[in-house]
Amino acid sequence: MLSTIYYLLGALTLIKSSASAQLDTLPTPVVKADQKLFGPFIEGATFFNGSILAVDPFDPTSKAELKNSIGAVDIKAGATRLFLRGDPQAQLNGLRIVDGGTKLLAADPAKHVLFVHQITSDGVAAQPSSVISIPSSVGVPNDVTDTAGGGVYVSGGKFQPVGAAKDGEVWFVPLADRAQPVKLLTLGRTNGIALSKDKKTLFVTENVAQRNKIQSFQVQTDGSLENQKLVVDFDPAINKGFTADSDLDGLRVHPVSGNLFVAHTGNGKSVVEVNPTDGKIVRTIGVSMNNPTNLDFSPAGDKLFVVGRCGNAAFGQGNGCLDVASL
Repeated sequence: MLSTIYYLLGALTLIKSSASAQLDTLPTPVVKADQKLFGPFIEGATFFNGSILAVDPFDPTSKAELKNSIGAVDIKAGATRLFLRGDPQAQLNGLRIVDGGTKLLAADPAKHVLFVHQITSDGVAAQPSSVISIPSSVGVPNDVTDTAGGGVYVSGGKFQPVGAAKDGEVWFVPLADRAQPVKLLTLGRTNGIALSKDKKTLFVTENVAQRNKIQSFQVQTDGSLENQKLVVDFDPAINKGFTADSDLDGLRVHPVSGNLFVAHTGNGKSVVEVNPTDGKIVRTIGVSMNNPTNLDFSPAGDKLFVVGRCGNAAFGQGNGCLDVASL
C-alpha cells in the first residue's frame, strides 16, 4: 500500500568560488533524525515526474528500513511515498530513468545485477522485466548512465579506505535480450559515471591512493571507449580546497551547460561544478550533509537535488536527507 508522509526539503548554500575558496557556514538540515524517511544508505537520486527517487526508504507503516526499495519525494507537495518495493534480497544503489521515462534501471552492487523495470503510462514501475547479471569480482554495478548505443555504462569498485590501481571497473551493459555485458576498463576505484549531453564522451570518477580524479573517454560507435583524458585532479596540492580524506561519489552532467557536478563526500560536504573542457572548478555548492552520495537535476536544469546521510552521521548510522537548490 502506498502511504504518504510529509517531507521538508533542506536548503543548499551556493558559493561562487575559485578552486581555493573555502565553504561558508553550512545550512542546518531541515530533516530531523527522528523523521525516519530514508535510511543511511540513501543513494540513486534521479528525477521523475516531479519527484526525486532514492533508495533505502523506511516503510511508511512498519518504519522498517528497505534497502531493496525506492522512495519518491514529490518536490512541490513535499510528500514522500513508497515508489517501488524491490527484490527482498537486493541492496540497491544507483538509479536511472531512461528511454524517455519508460524504464527505471536499478543497480545492485552486492548481487552484481542491473534490474530493468518498465514504467507504465500512469507512472508506476512494474517488477523487473529483466535482471542482467554482471560477472564482476568487485562492487559492480554501483552507478549507471543514461542509454547510449542500445545499452548503458556502469561503474563500481572495491571500496576500501585507500583506493588502489585496479580497484575499479567500467562495463557496457546492452539492454537487449540475451546480450552479454562487456568489461571495458580497469581503473582505480570508480564510482560516479555520466555521459556528456551528446553521448560522445563518458566521464568517470577515480580514486587511487586518496587522489580523486575525473577521467574522460571518447565513446566509439561500437560502445567501446578510447582516448582517456584527465579532466580534473582534486589532489590538495593542485586544488587547495580539497583534502585527502574526502572522496567523490555521484556524478551528473548538467542538461543545459554540459558541466560536471560531482558529490564531494567523506567530509567533502559539497557538490563541485567542473567545466569539462578546461577542468576548471566553476563553483562549490555547500550541502547540509557531510557525505552527499548522489545528485540529479530538474529537466530544465534550474534545480539541483542532492541526497546523503544527514549531518555528520558515521557510515551506516543515522538517516538519509535530501537537499534542493536553485541554480
